[in-house]
Amino acid sequence: MESALRWRIASESQASTYPYLRLLIMTKSFGFDPSQKLTADQEAVLASMLTLLERGAETFALHGAAGTGKTFTCGHLANELIKKHGKNSVLFITPTHAARRILIGKLPRGVKVFTVAYFIKSEATRVFDKIAFARPPASRYEEIADNLKRNVLGGKENEDFNLQLVVSDESSMITQKDADCIQGICRILDVCYALVGDPYQLPPVMSKEEQLAHRSTLSVEIRNDDIIYSKDMCSQFRDNSFLRLELKDVKRNKGEILKFSSSIRHAFKDKHFLPLSPAIDTPEDTGIYIARNYQDFIESAVQAALESKDGIDVAIIAHRNQTVRQLTEDFRACRFPDSHETHWNKGEAVLLPCQTPFAPPINEEGVVFVEEFSTRESFYSTTYCEVKDVKVLDLSLNFGSFQYETKSTKVKKEFHFNMTGKFQKLTLKSIHFGTQNVVFRPIFTDGMPSKSLKRAKRFVKEMQKRKLIPSSEDPGYKEHPVGKILLCMDSFLLDINCANTMTIHKSQGATLDRAYIHYDLSFCQADYRNNLMYTATTRASRQEIFLCLDSSQESVLPLLEIGKQQLALPPSERRKPKLLDDESIDQWVF
Repeated sequence: MESALRWRIASESQASTYPYLRLLIMTKSFGFDPSQKLTADQEAVLASMLTLLERGAETFALHGAAGTGKTFTCGHLANELIKKHGKNSVLFITPTHAARRILIGKLPRGVKVFTVAYFIKSEATRVFDKIAFARPPASRYEEIADNLKRNVLGGKENEDFNLQLVVSDESSMITQKDADCIQGICRILDVCYALVGDPYQLPPVMSKEEQLAHRSTLSVEIRNDDIIYSKDMCSQFRDNSFLRLELKDVKRNKGEILKFSSSIRHAFKDKHFLPLSPAIDTPEDTGIYIARNYQDFIESAVQAALESKDGIDVAIIAHRNQTVRQLTEDFRACRFPDSHETHWNKGEAVLLPCQTPFAPPINEEGVVFVEEFSTRESFYSTTYCEVKDVKVLDLSLNFGSFQYETKSTKVKKEFHFNMTGKFQKLTLKSIHFGTQNVVFRPIFTDGMPSKSLKRAKRFVKEMQKRKLIPSSEDPGYKEHPVGKILLCMDSFLLDINCANTMTIHKSQGATLDRAYIHYDLSFCQADYRNNLMYTATTRASRQEIFLCLDSSQESVLPLLEIGKQQLALPPSERRKPKLLDDESIDQWVF
């Protein structure tokens, strides 16, 4: 039996003009400045790396504490290789999308940065609405290497394949299997593989299977969404049997922050505790501050965010996802007391954790132009955005329909893909890239759109069982009208996170102006408590504020007069502070 498929989607001629414009011009300058001089320590390491490459080294590791300038030195290395060998002579890879986003802004313009999964071509298997990744077997390394040569790093527009070096950043988080896979591909490409990172930061995350087996052996309670780390880092990065360089001179956090983090690093096997008293550098006012009660902690973080340059150089970090969710709720309640429970607000900094497609056009009758929807037109994964505008709308959306016959009575029926509810129409602008576009998502208190999508997915599953619609893992599913409808409906239920709260795991690699550190990391599993504590206490370049509950003493917090003044105003009257000029100065104006 053949199914009759009917689109009820307005034609392109009826659609209003919709600007799909991806802006690739950075509105903020990259953090890498080739004119900035290297220290003697960095010069020596750069010279050693260039020598190893000239001698045809297969692999080497570069270790260094947070603030020693590992990425800055690698930026100069990339610059030298591009001068000598041309475009695409160096490639950087990262274990996570978050680390990739951070790294892009610290390297010379035009240097490619991939995730490990993209580089090794982890095979994605889609089972309806879930994706699982599988590492490729060694038999596919030749094919992957050939694709990199011909299509990714050469071959296009008559470009030569110039690759000399693959650098993995945050290498402490790379698993042994991934490192072996990367090295195997690099051998076929005949390029050097360098692993850069800090062995005292976070190790790789256990696989789901390893976590299930490990939970029963733990002495502390582990929630289902808690991350469990492996005890071992890959041998290419950690073992002395491989060539290893080290940066020792810390350029960032010369004061009390460095003292505290160094005490953890230098006695890593000892049990360490979060500071209980302030340690402030004078006269700079940098260093360690203490919040003695929770409300002081939250209010200070909000004031700091209101006073920050771009809204994302201040963050509250904690170990557990559950803690971060509560911190997010309380942070937003303090900043937007009248609207935090229903929607995002103008001026908020948000993080898009996944690739986020732009909204398709919608006409006045609520017809969604699904044909114009494309996942290629989107904000990149882990993009920081500012909310430029918010509108709360009552929408009754029509995505199309599907005609079919009932199985037993052969009666013709029609299923309508609809979604009704209160939606936020958000105009978002990427803080780093300048891309601006519109997305939709329901208000936080309306669960009806989610129920509509679940109902649609149940129907499609039934049609797939009857072979009337291709299965989601089959070729052509995304191009099939119903597959595209579901993808489009799903884009109206996208995830958006607060940019000012995050787990320690997500913060690795970030450099904040002020880090607000929750005490929940003191109660994590002992095997990697010091890794978490060291990573958390090396995030801030200026001030770290620790939450230490003690009602007998007063909080010692940074002086944030402008932030305090802004918080006292209604949200609609707050204005983002601007510097008098492009240089870093102390005076703020409004």
